[in-house]
Amino acid sequence: MTEPAFDSKDDGEALDPSSGVIRPRHAATVIVVRDDGPAPRVLMGRRNRGHAFMASKWVFPGGRVDRGDFDAPSASELSPEVAERLARHPRHASPARLARALALAAVRETFEETGLLLAKAAPPRPGAGAWR
Repeated sequence: MTEPAFDSKDDGEALDPSSGVIRPRHAATVIVVRDDGPAPRVLMGRRNRGHAFMASKWVFPGGRVDRGDFDAPSASELSPEVAERLARHPRHASPARLARALALAAVRETFEETGLLLAKAAPPRPGAGAWR
């Protein structure tokens, strides 16, 4: 028998205590493929066996959208095509804002979980301090 893909004992934040219903949360992931060798390689991590949610499973880096993802600075905005695809959420008050938060959550979670920063170098800013 296979294990269920989702464990309802997660961390309780999505559980509505009055109804016992688990509400889905916005989350995002990134699939990183390295194709510079003889065969493609995919970045994945194995979750700790002590986790309530998907313990010991191999997963792509990612996770839930945090409040800060809605207002986090970014080097650029989403391409119009990507923004339009991510904004297809009929029940969200601001689909464009959610689309941006989903993208930033995926980038943030990838860095937090793997140390891989999906970014490009920013130009020096006057007054930002200098290393000597």
